[in-house]
Amino acid sequence: MTNVMTTGSDMPTFLREKSRAFMQEYRRSLDEFSQKLSTIIEIYLTVLIVGSIFFVILSSIMSLFSSDMSLTLSFAQFVVIFLVMPAVSVGFIMLLKSISPSMT
Repeated sequence: MTNVMTTGSDMPTFLREKSRAFMQEYRRSLDEFSQKLSTIIEIYLTVLIVGSIFFVILSSIMSLFSSDMSLTLSFAQFVVIFLVMPAVSVGFIMLLKSISPSMT
């Protein structure tokens, strides 16, 4: 801004162009974020939702074939449903907060 003032250029035009450049950069960062977000959501859905459903279904089927492992599998299902899934979801939220673009 000092250079613009010393050379006698038009300050409103300079500020307008600077604001356009900053907004273009912010739009570009939002586009990059939306692409990253779509990839992360696909990974989240695949790993957490589909993976946990497959684990519960397969462990339930396995418990039908072996009677002595039913308690262990029930505990494993409990851990996956009530501990692993919420922990991964919290990690997902923290990841999203860390990569989200900010105005600063």
